[in-house]
Amino acid sequence: MWWVELVIVAEIAHREATSDGLRHPSFRGVRADKLPAEIGLPDRGDEPLA
Repeated sequence: MWWVELVIVAEIAHREATSDGLRHPSFRGVRADKLPAEIGLPDRGDEPLA
């Protein structure tokens, strides 16, 4: 297992986020205006409908 320190933020477009990961990810570029601590994972959208 490898542990890494986040130092670069990239913008990634995707069709859908699932529990297995991103579907159809596409690299859009590096974001110099964001810090790694500001970034999170997208909502998976697999929550049950009310």
